[in-house]
Amino acid sequence: MSDEKVQEKAKSTAEEVSRRWYPAFRHPSFRLFFLAQIVSLNGTWMQLIAEGWMVYELTESSRALGITRFLHTIPVTFITLAAGMLADRTDKRRILILTQAFSMGFAGWLTIMAFSGELQVWHLWTAALGIGVCHAFDIPARQSFIVEMVGKRDLMNALFINSSVFNGARIIGPGIAGLIIALFGPVWCFLINTLSFGATIYAYATMKGLKKPSRPPGQARTTFADALRHISGNRLVWRVIAMVATASLFTAPFVAQIPSMAREWFDLGPKGYGSLMMANGIGAFTAAIFLTTLKTPEWKKWIFPIGATLFGLSVVLLSQTRSLFMAHAILVFNGMAMISTFSTANTLTQLNVPGEMRGQVMGIYSFCFIGLSPFGNLLIGDLASRISLERTLMMGGITCIIASAILTWVIPSLSFLKPETREGSQEGEVEED
Repeated sequence: MSDEKVQEKAKSTAEEVSRRWYPAFRHPSFRLFFLAQIVSLNGTWMQLIAEGWMVYELTESSRALGITRFLHTIPVTFITLAAGMLADRTDKRRILILTQAFSMGFAGWLTIMAFSGELQVWHLWTAALGIGVCHAFDIPARQSFIVEMVGKRDLMNALFINSSVFNGARIIGPGIAGLIIALFGPVWCFLINTLSFGATIYAYATMKGLKKPSRPPGQARTTFADALRHISGNRLVWRVIAMVATASLFTAPFVAQIPSMAREWFDLGPKGYGSLMMANGIGAFTAAIFLTTLKTPEWKKWIFPIGATLFGLSVVLLSQTRSLFMAHAILVFNGMAMISTFSTANTLTQLNVPGEMRGQVMGIYSFCFIGLSPFGNLLIGDLASRISLERTLMMGGITCIIASAILTWVIPSLSFLKPETREGSQEGEVEED
């Protein structure tokens, strides 16, 4: 067989694999978004690791770590619902470019303060609050913008791919950050993150061929009340959002306490802290890659409740171990359960919402996913200071297990896709190719 035929066959095979298993990559805008996210998210994780380490170095306080995460997420609590309505009424791409530009500015400010040797805790907290405001506008716009890149048909695959990028960055970013902090100091993590925002700004600015949401003639704009009515009238969506809210409030905030675990339980430095975060990221990335290859088999409907149960169980197990090897293993397991829970929750929500109110529903989802976490971070940080980190994590994990059991057995008839929302059958959905 000639070289040309071999190359043609290899190209044909690659295209077939992409079409069957990763159809979202058929869309040029999504490919550009995918590459930009790889760069930007790794920078973001590097800054988060450096930030957590610096806060603990300056304060040696679990409560201070909780406050830092609180400031990152409290703007979502108060802004994201309005931001969801804004996303449905304006150009989402313009919102995303502005949020990335302002986030770059705050990261750059931290870089300057760190290089000058004047960095203090209040600088870190101010930047955390500012970036949190940017995220509050960014999240509902970005979540509802993905469908404009790929259309409804490839949305599920695009969401899982986006999740795999996010969790791949949780592997690479913390590992690089731990090494850079140990060798050169945290300031370089801030600098790399500042520069990384350029990739997403460029991607959003140059995208073409987007699929704008269509609205039937004469249909009025949807309101926040319409979004609430849709959620309350959809058994699947409200149950998913209720579980997400519970996990975000009582269980997910354990991540903010990993610097405290690293120092107090295992006497680790920045490299060890980075390795714990990397272990969690490896588990999440593995689960995300697995999810991208799935279609809609009947048993997939159980991924969400099983993932939520195992997420709570892993936090309970983590609270009881003092073996560094077991802690890494449990964090891998935790990452797999966590991404199975939250990625599936995101997909279930988006696939069961009309296109004309997707931004508002995702704003409500983001409020429950991220907007409640400030209170969770404060609660976990305060309880850890009062009754010990071990008991606090155990209670949070048990709460997640109980909530998953109740929501699974009270209404056991989970369905991954409602018939009326399959492949753009609703009015007002994004136009397909």
